[in-house]
Amino acid sequence: MATKRSKAEILAAGQSLFASRVVWKLADCDKGKMVVIDIDSGDYEVDVVESKALDRLLSRRPDACTWTVQFEGRPVIRGSWRMTYPNGYTIKGGKPSREEIREALAEARRQNDD
Repeated sequence: MATKRSKAEILAAGQSLFASRVVWKLADCDKGKMVVIDIDSGDYEVDVVESKALDRLLSRRPDACTWTVQFEGRPVIRGSWRMTYPNGYTIKGGKPSREEIREALAEARRQNDD
């Protein structure tokens, strides 16, 4: 069955589903394997050989509109963080030094003891 979606729509839907639902369910042993996703249902199959994954998915969902990607591993999410204590002592920005953490914890304990 032919789809009325453009390649851009299929690409956007596939990338969105992969990032939001599928990538978090894959294991490290799946690295390098092909992931075929039905963009209508979110159903997917994983295999080393793309055609095998596609065949299994199409056997369950014959009218699937599919998008394929090779799994390279889970994305690493990095960012700065902030510690906040009840007394208002905070460390903002990037990763604090061990000394800053010790000082913040000691100050919080002193506040709680008072």
